Amino acid sequence: MRPATEVFSEWAEKGKDTGMESGHFASVSEIIDVAMNYVESSENGFSAIDAGCGNGWVVRLLRARDDCASAIGIDGAPMMIMNAKKVDPEGEYIQADLESWTPKKRVDFVHSMEVMYYLNDIPGFLSNIRHKWLEKGGLLAFGVDHYLENLACHNWAEKVGVRMAMHSESEWCEMVEMAGFEIVENFRAADSNWAGTLAIVARAS
Repeated sequence: MRPATEVFSEWAEKGKDTGMESGHFASVSEIIDVAMNYVESSENGFSAIDAGCGNGWVVRLLRARDDCASAIGIDGAPMMIMNAKKVDPEGEYIQADLESWTPKKRVDFVHSMEVMYYLNDIPGFLSNIRHKWLEKGGLLAFGVDHYLENLACHNWAEKVGVRMAMHSESEWCEMVEMAGFEIVENFRAADSNWAGTLAIVARAS
């Protein structure tokens, strides 16, 4: 099994990052729409981090909102960050290991799509977001397509050649709560003709 960051850098080099954007747009849009009902922000708007930002499309989606004061992206794949900076040279995109990185300033909102099951220590990462990334009362919203109840995903690790942690919906919820979050929404996004993206929106308690 190869590191996910290595595989995704290759995908970015081949232009596959744009396909990831189009494939996840419906789920991400729905998750963000739900999350915005709960985000607390200052008069100037909310601040955000997209964890596993790829080519930065979610960062740009957030920044386009009138109520967004700032949004930055972080990704472990060098070519993804390079593509993000090519498209958006004025944006803030950071290439770093998600599990060890800490932002200089806490934010109101953290988003992540199709990233967490690649990590070595999911509970540890969730705890870092809770204690080091988010303001008190801040919001985490994330989606995963690789989970136990989605039978179509069970062979993905072998097909892609990357380790992917397999957890059930209840196990994902338990990890989020154990990290110190209160789940405010748990649903399946963009589920019209498949199991849907497992989406969790949670507040740092």
